[in-house]
Amino acid sequence: MIKNVVFDIGNVLARFGWQEYMDSFHFSEEAYEIIADATFRSPLWMERDRGVIAEEEILQQFIACAPQYEREITLLAEHIQDWIIEYDYSENLVQELKNAGYRVYYLSNYNRKGFEKAYASYRFFRHMDGGVVSWQEKLVKPGAEIYRCLLDRYHLKAEETLFLDDTLPNIETAENLGFKTVHVTGREALFEGLKNMLGFELKTR
Repeated sequence: MIKNVVFDIGNVLARFGWQEYMDSFHFSEEAYEIIADATFRSPLWMERDRGVIAEEEILQQFIACAPQYEREITLLAEHIQDWIIEYDYSENLVQELKNAGYRVYYLSNYNRKGFEKAYASYRFFRHMDGGVVSWQEKLVKPGAEIYRCLLDRYHLKAEETLFLDDTLPNIETAENLGFKTVHVTGREALFEGLKNMLGFELKTR
């Protein structure tokens, strides 16, 4: 029996379309690929979320991967959080699950600066029972340790917990640990997955 629902944030409760964000700068095709490889597609991006390396140092490492685009990379890093927008359904969804008797949590990879801004502005947070974020724990998904951190902190059982995420490796780790899962590939997949796993149709869509 599912008692707990755990959400990733990016592309589940808030839009994180880094490709669209990159498109808004109207880079040439060559510049787009080089900058994407130096930032969003780089392993450094996950290290940024891990929170072990200072933001300024991470930025300098991004720039070192493509020094000819220092100005562009600096602008990208400064304004990315402005492009991550809470979905219009998220607050109502969390409220509806709470009203139905579920405990609701978040488990997300997020850097400190971005998370603090999100936490202050995203309305769904105020209805949640808690959560775990990567920069605070110095752990990142899909590593199993951050999932265990969530389970231990809130005394949850994996087999009683539904986990929703847009990234397949994160889903696979959760399944290996015994979570029920929904792979969120879009809005329809989110609500159909909740309906199938919880056994009722939500009013929120």
